[in-house]
Amino acid sequence: MNSVYKGIMNLIAIRGAKDFQADDFIEFHALDDHHIFPQAYLKKLEDESHQPRYKPAEINTIVNKTLISSRMNRRISRQSPSQYLERLVPKERCKEILATHFIEGDALRAMENDDYDAFLEAREQALLNEIRRVVAGD
Repeated sequence: MNSVYKGIMNLIAIRGAKDFQADDFIEFHALDDHHIFPQAYLKKLEDESHQPRYKPAEINTIVNKTLISSRMNRRISRQSPSQYLERLVPKERCKEILATHFIEGDALRAMENDDYDAFLEAREQALLNEIRRVVAGD
């Protein structure tokens, strides 16, 4: 594991990340490193020439990862984000839960629309903003 990965996962934990379904703090669970847009879902996407749409490095980016319970990770499995948000994340607390993972606004809308490119852009900005804030000592 590299220092960038460890740093981002620590920011997520410090923020008080909650499990996507149980809606309690991740510290109470056996944790998994979760691909927010699941690997299996992204690997099946193809471009117009029927080639894989995303390379492994694009799928495995730290921007596409967070910490959730191993149980929830198994339940999500191969589902698209829009599917698992609808089926597994409590609707009345969805925004609040995902905000603890630096998933807000445009990033959440991108998940609801299964738009990986927009998700990466929005979440990367949220993570960079938090890194800047922490480094500045705010």
